[in-house]
Amino acid sequence: MERLTKPRENASYYVEEAVLRHEPHGYSGEAVDRLAIFENVYEHLLENQAEIVKELESAETGR
Repeated sequence: MERLTKPRENASYYVEEAVLRHEPHGYSGEAVDRLAIFENVYEHLLENQAEIVKELESAETGR
């Protein structure tokens, strides 16, 4: 996967205008789409982690 973010000297990042479009209510483009996918996966992982913890606690108390 090719990175869309580019590092700056001050440890922050930027994206080039080619992957970001300004629209009336915010921004869109490839950078935004990929960030949304990452955030969705991250939320899904956190939900799954919480479910696993509940299942393990339930299995421990069921002994």
